Amino acid sequence: MSETFISGVSSDPSRLEFSLQSPALCLAWSGDNLIYGYNQGVTVLMRKPRVLGNQFASEWSFVPSEYHLGLACELIATAVYWVAVAHDDNTISLINLANDAVERTDVKRGHYDFVNGIDVNADGMVASVGDDRQLLIYNDKLEVVHKIKLDGAGRAVKFQEEGGPRLVVLEGSNRLNVYDWEKGQFLYTVYSNDVVGGSKKIGCCGPPAAVKAVSLTVGPNNSDLLTVLGSGWWRKYSSANLQGGGGHTVPNLQGELYGSRQLRNAVFCIGHDDAAVVSDKKTFFYSLLREESVKEVEYDFVSGVEAAAVRERGEIVAVADGRRLVLLHSGSNGLVRGTWKGSWEKTLEE
Repeated sequence: MSETFISGVSSDPSRLEFSLQSPALCLAWSGDNLIYGYNQGVTVLMRKPRVLGNQFASEWSFVPSEYHLGLACELIATAVYWVAVAHDDNTISLINLANDAVERTDVKRGHYDFVNGIDVNADGMVASVGDDRQLLIYNDKLEVVHKIKLDGAGRAVKFQEEGGPRLVVLEGSNRLNVYDWEKGQFLYTVYSNDVVGGSKKIGCCGPPAAVKAVSLTVGPNNSDLLTVLGSGWWRKYSSANLQGGGGHTVPNLQGELYGSRQLRNAVFCIGHDDAAVVSDKKTFFYSLLREESVKEVEYDFVSGVEAAAVRERGEIVAVADGRRLVLLHSGSNGLVRGTWKGSWEKTLEE
């Protein structure tokens, strides 16, 4: 039986358009594969190169696999062969792609209000936060291991990468709480803003603004490294050298997300030391630890940007626009100057 391929078309060698069977509601990379949620389940697009019109198109063809769940999938997270999704009825499903097993929560062991953030790690542990002011941590059978009360609505949650024992929760607009997820224990808070005592401006990045995206990685000597994106700015924090008070934490490194401050309804994505900001007219690629690190791509998403995800290497961003899936490569335009400043190397040495 022959395989069904989904191949991209474009006259530009660094842009590919794919037609989807159903409009994508959420989107995530899993290695070189793309996974998106739609109104009845999840579709896995497994990368399988084939010879086509140009190199980019040849490298990025996919074979689709469907997982019908019977509910809309509005949030998605992936790790290895795990896919976690949040549904429009506040329940959560976990798919094991290795054996096609599916687990699902119900209202008696989950959230009772909107789920705003979800993540999964390589062991199949799932974390979720929502408007009900709960952080829930589940095992790979979606049994609740820890239930933690939050002070405010949870906006996002991320496990520490590289298998670390931490996770970070975004509460409100700029309060980042770090927990030991194995113990269900609160550790510390980072306040990603520019104001001390309600008035004094700190740093290079303008007035306080909502955090748009966050990631947590393992640093030297098992320290925690937080990367935070906002409209027009990015910041990095190391748990080895946290300083501040009065509701403000001093970034160890910070800089500008050139061109992103004026974008409306943009989606912010974090790679490792890379980021992408996608709007309906322009997409910016950033390498956070290099000066002169910004590339701009113009592309018109007529229906607006429903979801976006940057590949781990940072050079490709996938964007969902209704039934259209677009891959944009950062090599399509020249370099635009960006800036950063801070004491990251000194911090890591300490």
